[in-house]
Amino acid sequence: MKTIYKKIISDLNINIGEVNYEIYLGADIYYKKNESGYWDIQIYKRTQGTPLEKYMFVSALITIKRKEDKWYKDETEPLSVIGKQILQELRIDQTEKTEGIICEIIDSLNYSLEVDMILKKQYLTHDDIRELIKYYQQVSIVQSMLFQFLAGISALRHNGGDTTNFHETFVQKKIYNAFQIIDIYEKCIKNQIICKSDVKEIFNLLYPNLYNKIKIMEIISNQDETQNYDVALSFAGEDRPIAKKIADELTKQHYKVFYDEYEQASLWGKDLYAHLNDVYKNRARYCLMIISENYSKKVWTSHERKAAQTKAFLNNKEYILPLRIDETEIDGLNETVGYIDLKQVGIDKAIDLLKQKLNS
Repeated sequence: MKTIYKKIISDLNINIGEVNYEIYLGADIYYKKNESGYWDIQIYKRTQGTPLEKYMFVSALITIKRKEDKWYKDETEPLSVIGKQILQELRIDQTEKTEGIICEIIDSLNYSLEVDMILKKQYLTHDDIRELIKYYQQVSIVQSMLFQFLAGISALRHNGGDTTNFHETFVQKKIYNAFQIIDIYEKCIKNQIICKSDVKEIFNLLYPNLYNKIKIMEIISNQDETQNYDVALSFAGEDRPIAKKIADELTKQHYKVFYDEYEQASLWGKDLYAHLNDVYKNRARYCLMIISENYSKKVWTSHERKAAQTKAFLNNKEYILPLRIDETEIDGLNETVGYIDLKQVGIDKAIDLLKQKLNS
C-alpha cells in the first residue's frame, strides 16, 4: 500500500484490511466491512497506477470514515424511515424509482461533505478534485454521477477552488438551475448538517412534474423487460462488417440479436450508458465479443465488456463468447477462456458454431 494512503488511514483512525486489484469488478472501487471489523478494499485493476486510482482510493477512505464516525449532523437517518417521510411530504408515490432518487440525492449531500474534508485536510489538491469532477462530468449521463458532479463542484467552490470550466456543462446538460442546487450543497457544507428540507429542495429543482415522468418511465421499463436477446454483439466500429454479417445471418434464422443498427429507433434518446449496461449485464443469454486491436482501444467497448464480465463473474457460468480477429489481449479476459479464431475457421464456420451454441 502506498505511503500516502497509510498516512491518511492513520490520520483518520480507520481499520483497513486487505487491499486488492481485481479484474472483474462492476465499479472502479468497492469496499466492504469484513467479519473482523476491518474494511477490505477492491480496486478495478485497469485504474492501477493512474490518477483516478488515487482519487477513488482517497474518496473511499473518507466514505469509510463517514460510515464509522460521521463528523457532521444528518437529519436523514434512518434512511428507510426518513426517505418515506420525504416522499410523503412531497406528495410523490413511493416507488423503487422515487426511493432511488432520494437515496442518490442524500448520498451526494454526504459526498459534498466528504470532498470538503478531503480539501480541508489537504489529502487531495484543488487540481485533483477538478480532475475527479471531470470524470463525473464525462459519465454524468448516469443520474447518480450527475449528483456527484454537482456535489464535487460545490465542495470545490466552498474551499476557494475555480469551477468556471464546468459552467458550460450546465447548459449542455440543461441543468439551468445548477447554481441553486450548488448553493444548497454549499449551505450543508457551511453548516455541517444535512437537513430533510435540503433533500426536498434539490428533488423539486431537478424533478418538477416528476409524477408524470415516473409513470412514463415505468411504462417504458415494462415494455423493455420483454425485449430479451439470444446474443448481444460487442465490437469496435472498424469491425462492423464482421458484426453485421453475423447479425444478419442469425436474424435470418430468427435468433434475437442485439446489434446497434437494429436498435436505432429504440436507442434514440435513451441514456446509453445505463441502457447498454443493462443489455450486456442482464438481458442477453450470451455476449459475442469480437476481439481486435481496435476493440481494446474503444471507450464504449470497454463499458460493454465490463458489464459482460460482471454478469459472467456473478453467474459463475459461461456467458462471454470471444471471437478473435487478431492476437490482441483484452484486460479481464482469461487466457483459459475458450475462443474461436476467425482467421482459422472463417466467418461462415464461426456463425455455424455460434448457432450450435445458441441451440445448446
